[in-house]
Parts: sequence; structure tokens; C-alpha cells
Amino acid sequence: MSAAPHLPPALEPGDRIPDLGLPDPKGVLYSLKDQKLAGRPLAVPVFAGEVRPPVARELRRFAEAAPQYEAAGFAIAAVGGSVAGNAAFTAQTVLPFPLLADPTGAVTAALAGPALPRAKSGCVVALVDAASRLLGHVEALGEAKLSALALRKLERLTAATTAPVVTAGAPVLMVPEVLEPELCRELIAAWETGERFEGGVSASNQQAALAVNYGYKKRDDWILPAGPLLDRLKQRLLTRLFPAMADAYYWAPTRHEAFRIGCYAEGAGFFRLHRDNRTPHTAHRRYALTLLLNDDFEGGYLRFPEFGASLYKPPTGGAVVFSCNLLHEVTDVSRGRRFALVSFFYGEAEAQALRERGQR
Repeated sequence: MSAAPHLPPALEPGDRIPDLGLPDPKGVLYSLKDQKLAGRPLAVPVFAGEVRPPVARELRRFAEAAPQYEAAGFAIAAVGGSVAGNAAFTAQTVLPFPLLADPTGAVTAALAGPALPRAKSGCVVALVDAASRLLGHVEALGEAKLSALALRKLERLTAATTAPVVTAGAPVLMVPEVLEPELCRELIAAWETGERFEGGVSASNQQAALAVNYGYKKRDDWILPAGPLLDRLKQRLLTRLFPAMADAYYWAPTRHEAFRIGCYAEGAGFFRLHRDNRTPHTAHRRYALTLLLNDDFEGGYLRFPEFGASLYKPPTGGAVVFSCNLLHEVTDVSRGRRFALVSFFYGEAEAQALRERGQR
């Protein structure tokens, strides 16, 4: 938890909220990802300035609706105001949920975005899913209660599905909706017009450069050049993937190899069993990224045979991140074309080792 997190001016739907350290009315730092809140959908009434009468009315309505939220499996936490102002309000009104101050206003702005300045009540509700991703906002409509509107919208957005029972699986991280469909389509279009080459492999411990091996790997690659498209991609990874990696692995990358789009074609697309860090050329790699850009194909699954026979395929825009030390393959594509964004992540220690190897 950070008391002064780095925040964008406004989070977009799909972005993960940072581990925010905000003071409660007693001045104790509390996080929107605290274990009492995280892991279930969250309604966050957000307000600017102090707790004025319209905001106080909305907060009291959320307090009245708290049992309904709890029964639905949802949580509530409010953000805004100052420690002193919030303390004065809670001395008169007991709230069954955290009221967290935002002295600088940066958190309020990031959570509420452009919705807050136009809110007549001075309050909007940021909706967050169980994975700490922003779902969207709720604004007042006439005399309707924000608490009731937010509850109904959360119920629609998080409709329950039957949970599968997992009895075995590889230690991989799967993160859906890292990229929106429009950006996926743009990346595929860029591959179509870009200068492509046959993806190579580093197949021996002595080999320090990549070579094409048609019996081992068949994939046509295009490397994203510097420019607006790459900048947009990096921003999405920064706000949607790296926080998930920090949660899952207690580590987030500071370095990466080039981002490339690889196409596995029907009848001629595969990557046989391999590890991603076993040669001088690849020893610095810690985690591998595969992010699917389409789903209109068959086959092309990720498989980790050391951990069972399960096949892995994230939805379009979703990512799979896994240790480069895991044995894995991409099975044959039997229909269509499989487009994936791939890269490898590492940190400063690996970067230093890479520099030292280059000096020898």
C-alpha cells in the first residue's frame, strides 16, 4: 500500500485501481484494496471538497442501503474530503463503511474522471469489480438515489456465473480485458501492413542469436516500432497488467524486450515444447507475456505439460503471464489465424547481468 501513489489524471474503465493509502477519520491509512473490501465488487461514492449537505444525504443513503449491498456480496467505501471534515461528519453520522479522505484531490479525480464536475449533488459513484478494475460510473438521474442506481448497475455488470472447481493447473496469471477490442484490431491491421519475418528460436546453450527452425516453431512476426500505437499499448499494460503482476507475483517489470505480434496460421502455426530462459540469449528473462488479439481460430492453445493436460486460451484482449522457466508450447492452429502480442519481462538485476555479459 502506498500513501502517495502515482495516478493518471483519470482512470478508464478496465484500468486497475492502485493500492491507495488514504486516511480514515482517525488518520489511519486504509486501502481500497484492503482485504475487507477486495475480492468482491465495490461501490465507491466519490466527492470533491468537504461533506456538504447534498453529499451527506448521499452518504446516509448508502449507509441505509449497506445491508442490501452486503446481501448481494458487494462492498462500499467512500472517498473525498479532509480528515478533519470527515471526522466531524462521522461524529454525527455512523457509517457502516470506510470514509477515506483525499487531501490532494488526486485520487478523487482519478476515480471519478470527468463525471464529478457535472454532478449536481457533488457526488458520483465509481464501480470497481472483484479484480480491482474500474467498471464505470453512476451519476444521479433526477431524484433517484445514487445508492439504488449503483446497486442495480453492479448487479447487471457482475451477474453471477457458475464457478468451476479447479483441481489442477499451471502457476500462470490470466488477466482478461487488458486491451479493448478496437486496439486489438488496430494491432492486427498493423501486422498486416508491417514488415514481417519468420520468428526464430535460440535452441542451444552455446547459441547467442535467434535462428529459424521450421520443425520447432512456425510463426510470422512483426515488431512494434516506436510511435503512438506502442505508447497506447504500454499505457494499457501499465494500468491493467503490471498491477495484476505485482499482486500475483509480488514483482512488477521495469524492463521488457521488444513487443511483437506473432501470427500462427492454419496448418502451419505452432511452437513446440520449450522454456524461454535456457540460453545466453534468453537467460535474463523472468516472465513471458502472451496476449491474444483475436478468437476466430481453432487450436493454438498454450499448454504446460508439467502441470497437467489443461489447455489455456484467454479471451480476446486477455493476457497470460508465466515464468520463463515453465515448459510450454503453442499447439497447432487447425483453423484460421491466431494473432498474439508477445514479449518478455525482466528487472534491473537482469538488465545489469545482461550488460555484463555483453562486455565479455
